[in-house]
Amino acid sequence: MLKTLTVENYALIEKSVIEWQPAFSVITGETGAGKSILIGSINYCLGQKADKDVILQAKTSIKNTNVQLEALGGDVTLTATEGVSPVVN
Repeated sequence: MLKTLTVENYALIEKSVIEWQPAFSVITGETGAGKSILIGSINYCLGQKADKDVILQAKTSIKNTNVQLEALGGDVTLTATEGVSPVVN
């Protein structure tokens, strides 16, 4: 179960920290609110390639993309940084 998602310089997100509660969680919002960006950041952290436009936005601002995903009930934290394969800590 997901515990925390930290996203920095990914697509339109400068920095966001989402902490899920140990229950059912739903991501909702209007069109363009960023739901797909959050799902994309989770996929990026799990090893999926990010859309080049997502990373290019970070590169033009001279900032690295950083996504961290922490799972509940475990000591595992996945971290993905632009240009680096996801790392399990």
